[in-house]
Amino acid sequence: MRLWKDYTPVSSQPKDLFIGRVVEVPSGDSITVRRLLPNEPADLLAPSASQFFIANENALTDPSQNVRITLSSLRVPRMGRPSKTDDQPSPNEPWAQEARDLVRQKAIGKRVFVQLEYTTVTGDEQKMKRDFGSVFIVSNDVKAPADAQADIQERNNIAVMLLENGYATVMRKKADDQDKSQYMDDLLRAESLAQQKQKGVHSKKDVAVAHVNDVSKVYHMHQCFLMIADWCWSSK
Repeated sequence: MRLWKDYTPVSSQPKDLFIGRVVEVPSGDSITVRRLLPNEPADLLAPSASQFFIANENALTDPSQNVRITLSSLRVPRMGRPSKTDDQPSPNEPWAQEARDLVRQKAIGKRVFVQLEYTTVTGDEQKMKRDFGSVFIVSNDVKAPADAQADIQERNNIAVMLLENGYATVMRKKADDQDKSQYMDDLLRAESLAQQKQKGVHSKKDVAVAHVNDVSKVYHMHQCFLMIADWCWSSK
């Protein structure tokens, strides 16, 4: 019947591969990566890097060089969001703060290999694009994606780190759905390990939600200022 004569398989190749440096971790499953500049030193704070920083200051601080990546196929507890009606943000979900702290500890300032896998667009009037991908921590001598093959291992996958600690769960999709992580087997194995040990979100115990005033956010900065001012006046 020749039903498949015009069939073209969907490409499973990643959309984009690049090496960058983690500059921000807004939440456990969201990472901002700045694309690596040519001849960028491993440590930008080292005295030997001062000339490079001065010569490339504009490029290093250019927001257009930053890419916000959401980790593929993960469900991570949500951080609290600022309210539209008052100054009080919504509360964090259990384990949300711990998930972000883990990624910050492991990845902030580190060189990473980014594999963008798919993009989603939401919203009718105001379109919001989200890039999903896998992020691996790599050694400082890696300068191009071709150099990162030795570091693309399960233990260096940030999504696997979250799952092993019970700070995330895997989002299952149909076998023919291309919008998913290319490392699904690694993710499922890490999730299963956390389930067996009843870690994080798999724990059967009641967990107190961690409360941290993140002064990198404007609304939290305002709250901290008021708390300090109140303490200063009350101590007089």
